[in-house]
Amino acid sequence: MQNDRESLAYTKLWLSLLFDVCKEFVREVEEQIMMRPVHFSTQGNLGKKQEEVRQHFNQRKTMLNAVRNATFHFKNEPHVLLDFLGDSQAIGWAEELHVKLEDFFSAYRVETAVGYATNGRDMEAGL
Repeated sequence: MQNDRESLAYTKLWLSLLFDVCKEFVREVEEQIMMRPVHFSTQGNLGKKQEEVRQHFNQRKTMLNAVRNATFHFKNEPHVLLDFLGDSQAIGWAEELHVKLEDFFSAYRVETAVGYATNGRDMEAGL
């Protein structure tokens, strides 16, 4: 019983933080990373990955926001999480969203390091 409660608590926290990360990702990436003058030749790949995250997030953004609000605002609304978990594809969707974020940041890290290195910015590239 204790493990079930802990697992549920971690799942609620993960889903809630996933919403916050994605919300800020969409806002910040569009404003900071993708809109500034690009000096890397591979920006198109990052743009594609960013769009994949945004589109995937938008599929269940409202439902994920409701889970987040029920978690962080301590509302007595157990049905919110149950509604989300009742969707047989919801956890798989959230895991896929998590992977899409991971793919974006991994590509961003590599492309940024390569961009710095090819532009003589070795200190920033960590070389």
